[in-house]
Amino acid sequence: MKKCPNCHSLNEEKSIYCGNCGYNFRTQPKSTSFRNFIVIVSVFFSAVIIGLTVYFVLNSELAAGLLSGTLTAKNELQSAKDTDQANTIQSDKSAYFLSGDQQRIAGMFGYPDSFIVMFDEGNNNKRIDCWSYIDLEASFIFEDGAYAEYSDYILEKPIAQKYDLAPQQFYYPMSASEVKYLTGEEGIETTDAITGLKQLVFGSGEIICIFNPDDILIIANKNIVKDI
Repeated sequence: MKKCPNCHSLNEEKSIYCGNCGYNFRTQPKSTSFRNFIVIVSVFFSAVIIGLTVYFVLNSELAAGLLSGTLTAKNELQSAKDTDQANTIQSDKSAYFLSGDQQRIAGMFGYPDSFIVMFDEGNNNKRIDCWSYIDLEASFIFEDGAYAEYSDYILEKPIAQKYDLAPQQFYYPMSASEVKYLTGEEGIETTDAITGLKQLVFGSGEIICIFNPDDILIIANKNIVKDI
């Protein structure tokens, strides 16, 4: 536990804000491991995008839809809410409940413009969330819901999307059929020739899910998420 220097109340060691007075415990960003995380994810999804490019080239109708879908999107930051409001944020469609740290970030800034959820098979399927905000030019990383890292990060503006989804609606284990039910679509299913992992893509790449062999491993929502 750590004591708040402002009101002297005790808080969890990994908390970034005091639960009593809202004092900011946040230390200097640890950018190195965050950069490594972003590089790994970027390389992985570059391979996915190459595969999608080949697919769309072979399917002119989808390619046209992809090009016409590159619309600009705006996300106005919500005003900060008090602790009680932040702790009540929850979707009626949630399968995973946001942690206290995640609730506080969502209460201050809304749901992320873009998010990635990964499950570490080698570490008890540990959940890693990366929430990115365009207007803040920043990303927050959570490990099993606990705040782990913050870093300045400039994001490309995403395209507007139709999916009304949030990070807590993805969980482990989650099958391809459950993701299809969640999105209301069948998606485009492929298998990576090198890893043999199943890939499920929705829309023009707004949502990409990776499975091994049936349970979900990675979810990447690269676009604006509406508040729910």
